Amino acid sequence: MKKPKCLSVPKSVLGQFAFFFVAELICFFVITANMRAVALANYMGAAATDLLFGFQAWGMMKLTVEHEEARTFAGGVGTTLGGVCGTLLSIWVTKHWFGR
Repeated sequence: MKKPKCLSVPKSVLGQFAFFFVAELICFFVITANMRAVALANYMGAAATDLLFGFQAWGMMKLTVEHEEARTFAGGVGTTLGGVCGTLLSIWVTKHWFGR
């Protein structure tokens, strides 16, 4: 059986920054949405975001463990800034979704 091709990490500094920025933006968006869903006792929202976070975290761990080229300074900066932006975006979006 053929092994499926794994997602590859961009080679350029800007590409790595952008890749990890977006990945972490999504991660922190989901984490923040999860915290807000739990605080509001929104069972479906909490379950859905738990599933999304678990899947995304597994994928990113697999990627960075298997690909040494994914562990760069540019990736780290993208990860850090993406996390901040993901949290802020999630607060704004979930304030509208959840109505508070």
